[in-house]
Amino acid sequence: MEIRELRVGNIILHPTDDDQAYFVSRDMFNYNQGLTNLEDYRCIPLTEEWLYRMGFEQDEYVNGYFSFDILYIIHKKDKFGLGFPCSEYGVREFSAEVTTVHQLQNIYHSLTGKELTIKQ
Repeated sequence: MEIRELRVGNIILHPTDDDQAYFVSRDMFNYNQGLTNLEDYRCIPLTEEWLYRMGFEQDEYVNGYFSFDILYIIHKKDKFGLGFPCSEYGVREFSAEVTTVHQLQNIYHSLTGKELTIKQ
């Protein structure tokens, strides 16, 4: 995981516990406070379960399409890609693959200025 990809509020996995997810905080960027080095944490792979936890819903008409706000995530052959609503063509697919939860969080924040909330 590249630290430069992270921002405060991203969700990452604890270095030794696959079941323990953490929100990145400002303190985690300060190595002088004795906290675990951010480089030791791991990315959370994007899955359908994480899409649901972030508020995405399965499209009722097209299998493998998940929507939330202005984004569509297309799930094909064990890969997730970006899509955007387009009135002329329905959903316009893009070749950009999204592989981790924090990537999706960053894309959504860049496009809307809002955070994706996580449902427990």
